[in-house]
Amino acid sequence: MWISLIANFTLITVFLFFYNQLCKGDAARALRNAESPYLIGSLHGACGILLMFFSVSVSPTTILDMRQIMVISSAFYGGFVSSFVTAAFVAFGRIAFFGGFNDSSLAASISIFVLATGSGWVMRYAGSYWRKWGYSLLIGMLLLSTTMYILIGSRSLSVMPVMLVTLGAGGSFTAALVAYFSMSIRLASQIRVSERKYRELNSLQESIFQSASGISIVVTDLNGFITRFNHGAELMLGYAEREMIGKRSISIFDPSELECRKNKYAAEFGGDIALIDVLLYSSQSDDFQDREWTYIRKDGSRLTVVLMISPVFLDGETIGYMSTATDVTERKRAEETLRQANEILHELSFMDGLTGISNRRHFDEVLSKEWGRAQRGSCDSPLSLLLLDIDYFKKYNDTYGHQMGDECLRKVASLLQAVVGRSTDLVARYGGEEFALILPDTDSAGAQKVGEKLRAAMEREAIPHAGSKVSGVVTLSIGAATFLPNAEDTPEQLIARADGALYEAKTTGRNRVLAS
Repeated sequence: MWISLIANFTLITVFLFFYNQLCKGDAARALRNAESPYLIGSLHGACGILLMFFSVSVSPTTILDMRQIMVISSAFYGGFVSSFVTAAFVAFGRIAFFGGFNDSSLAASISIFVLATGSGWVMRYAGSYWRKWGYSLLIGMLLLSTTMYILIGSRSLSVMPVMLVTLGAGGSFTAALVAYFSMSIRLASQIRVSERKYRELNSLQESIFQSASGISIVVTDLNGFITRFNHGAELMLGYAEREMIGKRSISIFDPSELECRKNKYAAEFGGDIALIDVLLYSSQSDDFQDREWTYIRKDGSRLTVVLMISPVFLDGETIGYMSTATDVTERKRAEETLRQANEILHELSFMDGLTGISNRRHFDEVLSKEWGRAQRGSCDSPLSLLLLDIDYFKKYNDTYGHQMGDECLRKVASLLQAVVGRSTDLVARYGGEEFALILPDTDSAGAQKVGEKLRAAMEREAIPHAGSKVSGVVTLSIGAATFLPNAEDTPEQLIARADGALYEAKTTGRNRVLAS
């Protein structure tokens, strides 16, 4: 018995391993097309037939296999159609390879199709992952008990505990395996996304690094040996990057000027000073002339540059230095290039990566700014805040998956942006499925009007939401708050008031706008 049981568990493990390899490889496209339920059902059905060849002997006249688990797994991955295809395979295998068409095979076939129906329904409508598997396994156990009792009557009572425990253990083991493999696929997908973002950021950094053609950027290690040498440095000094990598950065400076500065700082601070420290001291000096240095080009000619040196950090530790040198004649042009690059990075830092709207950081900054402006304004300059929450969004994710959940967040953000018309208003993602809207110079009635406009627009958008308890489409609960800012009030009080209104909107039925 134990050998056959181990064989069943091994076969299930091997099958799920290779199946999930398909799910994250090139073959995953085949599992996402219109015929995927039939493919998923066929693969699970083939494994179900194999499991019957490794049946577990429970008694001299009774055997058990894990075919029911393949039907449940098929329902989990592919739904009703997949589970029915798997059931058809299993029923065919039972009749064709194990005794032909008789009362026993007929009862087993009927039982497996009933399980396909039940597990398909459970996988579609049950809430959490473990409920889906738990309810499906309970249906399988009930069907197994009923079938055994019909076939052998009261004799089934002596073997039923062992059979149910075995099926329950196999089902729990499979559920845990599926959860593990699903998590592995999700993590692998997240890693691929992170790697792609890293490559994009690295490409952006490299583009900025190399596009600053009017600026010499030289990166060195802690000992002053050059590790990076950008295109601007090549143009400015006449050296190719490959010629300078590994050389000491002081080789491009005027030796007599270095020695003079070294003696100056040695007298000022006392004791001997390393040449790299001479460059650092001059870069940090308040005297602009101390930042001017003479570079010597490859052809021996000289130019005066303004030099800035900053440490390069990794995990909080200094790993090197980056020196930025600007030819005085190119200074204005280089400042404009850096300003544009900083604006791009500044905008990116204020943008939510998923939805493309403002993030929490930008929200906090704008709220503080508008609060201060309202305080400085007239006594009738109200500031309103809306907090919006997607109703039953967790159930939306459970029903449609996290990718569709992300798409839903993007649609909601786009709709909010489209509905809110004033350029002074700010739409931001506040966190998770929660959004925020800052409405300067808007009183309580105006805020409620905007909130109702957003709520109605969201409902008209008619994004399907089978997991919602208030509507068949995605809806919003909205809390509104309005302050006339004064010296005693704070922005946090406005947020707390709007959050309280949002909570009340959610607890009193959702899909509504309430003001505090």
